[in-house]
Parts: sequence; structure tokens; C-alpha cells
Amino acid sequence: MKKIELRAYYKSKREEVTENDLIKKSEKIAEKILQEIDLENKTVSIFLPIKKQKEINTFLIIEEIKNKCRIAVSKSNFSDFSMQHYHYAYENENSLVENEFGIPEPLAGIEIKPTELDIVFVPLFTIDSDGNRVGFGKGFYDRFLNKCKPECVFIGLNLFENIDQIDDVNQNDIKLDLCITPYKTITFNSSKKIPFIK
Repeated sequence: MKKIELRAYYKSKREEVTENDLIKKSEKIAEKILQEIDLENKTVSIFLPIKKQKEINTFLIIEEIKNKCRIAVSKSNFSDFSMQHYHYAYENENSLVENEFGIPEPLAGIEIKPTELDIVFVPLFTIDSDGNRVGFGKGFYDRFLNKCKPECVFIGLNLFENIDQIDDVNQNDIKLDLCITPYKTITFNSSKKIPFIK
């Protein structure tokens, strides 16, 4: 299937997920991250959930990992489809505001450059067996990931199982190195050193 079809299909599947089930799946993903990924002293980018899109509740993940690593969250610029990242002041509940698309964003803060990041947790609708993802289609993450240092590890977080193939992958799509679902962790053909806990 093509990205536009997959995006529509998985948007529909998300609508069927209950709030209780979303919390349970988000908690399982948070648990797997803690058990499997070495976050100690890392600088980590994590997306914040769009509630109306029933994205994984990454606030639950942040609560679990906040004492292990420096966390960065993004602010989107819709004029050029770029993102800036800021240190997440999780101790200040008023440090975030939802933009017009329902994305929680930092008002301000200490900027963290893409080259400072060790791990990026990436949102997606689905991902195939080669690590190609379907996102919202604006290219925010592909542009951003392209600016990260070569050894930065890209980890997708997925509510559902992966699929075999996305039919219309293009040369600007950045492949992910790993994907964590509530059920399993999938490693793709990456030459990077994945920070697994031994």
C-alpha cells in the first residue's frame, strides 16, 4: 500500500483504540524502553502526544526516564516545516502550550541542537520491515533526522505491528534503526551501535 492509504487506514485504527487501552499500550512501551534501552547520561528527543490523534502517551515515558537522561522536545515551524528542540522543563507544568494543531510545545527554554542528540524517539502511523515509516506527510522528521549526528539512533514508537512494505518510499525518507511496540522490539538493518542494556 502507498503512504496515503496507510495513513488513512492507521488513523482509522487509532480511532478504535479506547483511552484505557491507549494508556496500557503506552505503559508497556515505556516499560520496554526502560528495560531495553540504555538512556543513562544520554540526550534524548521525544515527541509529545497529539491527544486528538490518539498518539502514544509519551508523558508516561518521560515520567519514567526523566531522571536518567536530558530530554528535548520539539517546537514546529509550519512556514518551513522545520523543528527546534528545547530542554524539557518537566518540573514546570506551565512550560508547554498546545499549538493550533493540538501539539504540546515548549514556550521557550534552552535550545538543544540536533547534533547534541544521542537518541530520537520518532512518531509514526506504521513502519515496514526495512525501517521506513509513515508519518503525517509534511516531512518534519525527515528534515530533522537528516541534521542529527551519524551515530544518533532513531527509534520509532508504534501502537501496532509493523507491515511488510511501504510501496512509495522515496530518497528523502530517513529509515529508523529500531521500533518499539507494546508487543516487541524490532531492529532493522542498521550499522549504528544500538544502546541496548546488556
